[in-house]
Amino acid sequence: MNYSIESAGEVKKTVSFEFPEAEIRERIDAYYKDLNQKITIKGFRPGKVPRSVLERKFQKDAYREIAFNLMDEAIKEFLKNESDILNILPISALDLAAEPPFRFVADIEVKPKIADIPYKGIAVTRERHVPSEEEIDIHLRMHQRNLTRYEKIAENRPLKEGDMAILAYKATENGQIVAAENDFRYTVGNRFFSADFDRAIEGMQVDETRTVTVSFSPDHRMEAFAGKTLDLEVRLTEIREPILPAIDDELAKQLGEFRNLDELKLAIRDRLTQGYEKRAEQKMHEQIFDAIDQMVQFEVPQKMIDTELGIIVDDYKRAILYHGGKPENIDEEPLRQQYRPLAEKQARRHLILEKIAKQEGLSVEASEIQAFYRETAENLGQDEKVIAQYYESYPAMVEHVRETLLEKKAMRLIVEACSVTEVSADAQTGERPESGAVEEPASSI
Repeated sequence: MNYSIESAGEVKKTVSFEFPEAEIRERIDAYYKDLNQKITIKGFRPGKVPRSVLERKFQKDAYREIAFNLMDEAIKEFLKNESDILNILPISALDLAAEPPFRFVADIEVKPKIADIPYKGIAVTRERHVPSEEEIDIHLRMHQRNLTRYEKIAENRPLKEGDMAILAYKATENGQIVAAENDFRYTVGNRFFSADFDRAIEGMQVDETRTVTVSFSPDHRMEAFAGKTLDLEVRLTEIREPILPAIDDELAKQLGEFRNLDELKLAIRDRLTQGYEKRAEQKMHEQIFDAIDQMVQFEVPQKMIDTELGIIVDDYKRAILYHGGKPENIDEEPLRQQYRPLAEKQARRHLILEKIAKQEGLSVEASEIQAFYRETAENLGQDEKVIAQYYESYPAMVEHVRETLLEKKAMRLIVEACSVTEVSADAQTGERPESGAVEEPASSI
């Protein structure tokens, strides 16, 4: 088998595979010889069926199987000999019934050839942000709300926002009961059913009954209600009001890992600082990649974009599932269109980091992979050997770990070579973030 490659663009090529006629004839002869030993045809002794009879009855299947095997072997041999092949797709079949030469053609995608990247000395800014007392107080109040307990009200008053309503409800659709419960706890204002439902039950008195019509979204967490419009007949059996604990040493102790309020405040400050540092690092990486994008231009292979897009969509679905939604109800096509630019950006960054790693002769040692296993085991509370055996039973996962560690090493090298100016985050934005919450990056690199 011989092949030749023709360029169809920076990352797209066409490969023509050609087989000598003698090789084709040899394969066909071997096929019929083997078939003759296995087949039984009435009127002929085993192994003595004339070739012409076999060809008449089995030629179509023979040619199909032989051609498939030849194409498969040719592609495997090609991938063994050529590097940086991302995707190969046959666009014509091998036709053994045709006249020689016997050939087929495939389209391939390859990684782009990227010139050396002059990454040293890139000017970037790094934000420094010190958490304020106000931000720490916001997080203390979040912990306070999480430790809220509810107690039955002593006075006779109507239901209001923030109360926990104990409901006996019956949900019907066209007169048919869909669900019913006698001790359903519902916090007014959290919009678990809907904002309209919450407004409709505000002001109810104990033992009062109201009927509210609610249209539920298709991904509602209560499967019996999802996608339906229901009549909810609710009777208020009890009202419980929220009791917030004091923000003091006892609150800190209830969280389980702190001896007093000062320790809790320090932990909040450290966590906020780590979050701000992570976000500052991400912003600095964005500046670096923006600068490199101005230095080098190359085409990103569609295969790499599709791979990144698949990862993004899968992560999105997992997030939906985590928050109680139904990933199967998601229309993927609009999602793919929305995130395609991000996927291309991610793929471009992988190529940049790979190039710089090769440019600088970086590699990942076996000891670094073992350190990854050890860290993963510690984070999961597992034995290091168990983690190592799990990864090493899947070579593709080990290779992914190696690539990830190599990219991190390349990124550290780039950052070390940058000209970094530190600035106050407050000076940059003119204001402090309201809660100190750290947003997840659009990019994982």
